[in-house]
Amino acid sequence: MSMNDIFPKGIHPALEERLLRDSRNSHRRRSHYEIHDSLQDSTQRFLNIMQRDSYIPPHTHTSPGAWELFTLCRGAAEVLLFFDETSTISQRISLRSQRMPYFCEIPAGIAHSVYAQEDDTILLEIKPGPYTPKTRADQCAWAPSEESPQAKKFLQWLKTATIGDSY
Repeated sequence: MSMNDIFPKGIHPALEERLLRDSRNSHRRRSHYEIHDSLQDSTQRFLNIMQRDSYIPPHTHTSPGAWELFTLCRGAAEVLLFFDETSTISQRISLRSQRMPYFCEIPAGIAHSVYAQEDDTILLEIKPGPYTPKTRADQCAWAPSEESPQAKKFLQWLKTATIGDSY
């Protein structure tokens, strides 16, 4: 293989605009761009392009060593951590491009959610692979599913609740 055969992975303006458009038009109000080659890769890497009204239900990664790293690329996002088995918020981590922190790593087994504080927010997410689909056991029983009629109300609560509040 010569140097001419090596293409670094990245995002160019036309792709970024397509991903932003896809997230704006998606019923989930977000889109993904996978950087890893396969769902079997030992490290999963992808961009999560989100709008302010995108709801990611609180969940845990239950596999041993299943941490998750969020790195802000554009916009602003809030990461919420919850006490085990309850809806009580234990920590809020604001990711903004104008100030630190720009990233946070969630340890395995910690219930969490993330939402965009600005439209067109882009997060780089990295976690151990291979990819395993979320199961009902990974979802927090006290949080509405994405499809639930209560999801919009719960997202609004997430945006205004303070540390120590419970749903």
